[in-house]
Amino acid sequence: MLTRIVQALRGMSLSLYCLALLACGGNGSGGVANPESEAILLCPSDGQIITGDDSFALSSRLSPNCLALTSKTASANDIQVVNAFENITFDRPVDLAQVPGTNYIAVVEQAGVIRVVENTPLVSRSEIFMDLSSQLVFDGNEQGLVKLTFDPNYQQNGYFYLTYAGKPDLLPADSCGDMCSVISRFQRLDDNDLQGDASSEEIVLIIPQPGAVHNAGNLIFDDEGYLYIGVGDGAWGADPDNNAQNRTTFKGAILRIDVSQGLPYQIPPDNPFVNETVEVPTVVGEGELIKKEIWAFGFRNPHRFSFDPFTGDMIGSDVGEGDFEELNIVSAGRNYGWKVFQGSLLYRGFGNTRGTDVFTAPFFEYDHSVGQAIAGGLVYRGLAFPRLFGAYIYGDVSTGTIWALRKDAEHQVTENVVVGNAGGFSVSAFAEVDNEIYFNNISQEIIQKFEASDGSGTGVPEMLSETGIFTYLTPLTPAPGVLPYDVTSALWSDGTVKSRWLILPDESQITFDEDGAWEFPLGAVLVKHFAIDLDQTTDTGANTATEMLHALETRVLLKTDFGWQGFTYRWDAQQQDAQLLRASAEETLSVVTENGLVDQRYVYPGPEDCGRCHNASQGFVLGLRTAQLNRAIDYRVNVDPFAPLSAQDERVSSNQLNTLNHLNLFTDSLFTDDLSTDGVSDASQYPNHYAALTDDSASLERRARSYLASNCAHCHNPGNALPNSLDFRYTDPSAPINVINLEPVNSLAVDDAIMDEAKIIVPGRKDLSVLWHRMQALDNMRMPPIASHKIDAVAVDVIGEWIDAM
Repeated sequence: MLTRIVQALRGMSLSLYCLALLACGGNGSGGVANPESEAILLCPSDGQIITGDDSFALSSRLSPNCLALTSKTASANDIQVVNAFENITFDRPVDLAQVPGTNYIAVVEQAGVIRVVENTPLVSRSEIFMDLSSQLVFDGNEQGLVKLTFDPNYQQNGYFYLTYAGKPDLLPADSCGDMCSVISRFQRLDDNDLQGDASSEEIVLIIPQPGAVHNAGNLIFDDEGYLYIGVGDGAWGADPDNNAQNRTTFKGAILRIDVSQGLPYQIPPDNPFVNETVEVPTVVGEGELIKKEIWAFGFRNPHRFSFDPFTGDMIGSDVGEGDFEELNIVSAGRNYGWKVFQGSLLYRGFGNTRGTDVFTAPFFEYDHSVGQAIAGGLVYRGLAFPRLFGAYIYGDVSTGTIWALRKDAEHQVTENVVVGNAGGFSVSAFAEVDNEIYFNNISQEIIQKFEASDGSGTGVPEMLSETGIFTYLTPLTPAPGVLPYDVTSALWSDGTVKSRWLILPDESQITFDEDGAWEFPLGAVLVKHFAIDLDQTTDTGANTATEMLHALETRVLLKTDFGWQGFTYRWDAQQQDAQLLRASAEETLSVVTENGLVDQRYVYPGPEDCGRCHNASQGFVLGLRTAQLNRAIDYRVNVDPFAPLSAQDERVSSNQLNTLNHLNLFTDSLFTDDLSTDGVSDASQYPNHYAALTDDSASLERRARSYLASNCAHCHNPGNALPNSLDFRYTDPSAPINVINLEPVNSLAVDDAIMDEAKIIVPGRKDLSVLWHRMQALDNMRMPPIASHKIDAVAVDVIGEWIDAM
């Protein structure tokens, strides 16, 4: 009966099609059901959606005929972020600057090489300006070559200045200690503007450092020709020596010196502390000589600051500890609060010996739900983008979000809007090139800039029902061409139930990689749906895909012409549709548990959050990897797409790699013969070492390392510029994990009683392992730190047991 109705409906308009279907009481395949609503057809199909055969669950590939998402989606904005030099990549670019008087840009690579590239979009090569790699320490984290600035009179004198981590044995005796920051002047070679002379070094300043992070960072000149140097507190966390409040050290301060009157330098006569001698009683540094080079102090990590050429304001960013990122108007002699304050709030009760009226609060701050590492920028005074004129352009390293901020004459923020996204763990320095703003992207190893949109882009659909991803929303039913997949070891998402789908446009294909990230074509769409059981005291015995779950959100990751873009659709209270979020949001869920009614905080990520996990270091796509997918799943077989739910519970089990290969989704077949003698493709030659956390048949090590890889490796891997060399990837099961007995960057998640003994992982001692403690934290020490507010008790037990068994 239903089959005849379907055949009769195929020639009808969509509206008549829906009416006829509703009259029949039609229903879709599994998902989040709502018995009080009738199914509304969103994407009509031409007969079968998925059919099974003797060998594979999915017999043929269908095109996503209703999809409203394309590679142009999200580029309808009049400004977009683009690769400035499409044919060139750089090795961990951390800074850039225009070579004065030329059409060339100097790009600083952290390992010690400076390259110059002509400012032409199609340029295909770069040249080495200078190689300092043999003279510095590069640790893959913060140490290395950090900053380049050209002398205001470079065209006449050929001078330029660098900040780098020095090798103690190459520096004057007793000047450095174990590690130090070096600020040096160099000169161009033979009057060639595009080549520096590494042998011309003249040291300006050496700053001994207590650690390998928060060292000297920024170098800029002002209009008077004075050189400003930004120096962090030198500490892994919480500034234990209180350097930032100590005027007798260079650490935690911005310095101002004069290098125009001969080296090493002179102290400008109007520096704020030039007439002071020793530090006053009762404050840190009491009785010691005050550093007259200090312009302002009380900073944690003033990584970047710049001047507004119109107003003269110095706008500086200070990277926060665990709660806030901040922007300051930096003025002579001011104390900006760290570590008494973090942002505008008192920090963890640390004592203040300077009084209550001596601190200058930031004029703008944001918390770590927005981003975790601010990258200060520049005030835009170019002509290409009139709506940005006068706005301060800055970003966040962790998310790649770029904002345009405006303030009034009293430094009150009047506007702060997102103008682009460079991708997670990326932008850390901005530069002005011919009055336009360029910025480095560390993780993608490119230089980026703004570009006016050609107007061909399409906006993101406002409602999930408009995307064309689903045939029905109630019950949730994927449209033709929307392929289900599942992972072996899932990211913890506070106990939610997740469903996943993949969409490839037309006949496009994936470039397969056995161990690393797969390469997806433009227009590829990944979908992840989140739902939760609000009554966890009952078990209906039904399949979780068809149980009555409360839909929370549906996330979409789309590969556009300008990179991967992420969107979140939040479901309404009636469970009828989901609306696009423009920013992150949260709510408190009331969940019935065996212990009674529990309030559960739930965070919905905004567009600026997606890049934190989906970053370039892991190829942007996380779950769709060989070892994660190399197992069988049950595919639902929809012989009749409009049959009642109870009548279409037929399932076919098939290995996911076999199935995707059979559908010709890879550029090259995974197997020499598509079918082996037993009628199915053989995926056993490919990695399948991942194991689910609850898989008791797998070893503790497999379960633990799989979990750490899927929950931590997207940040903790060698491709990300994090203040630690942790690597949680699990590509080679035989390779030992490199976190054993490593010193933690921040041990605040453990009790003071074990602080001195704590390491990332101490074999046989979970109680001394910071990793295990941070998995149980719910404050700013929480791991994972993003959008998780519920402890994964199963993971805590498994990881703890694994550590104790080492």
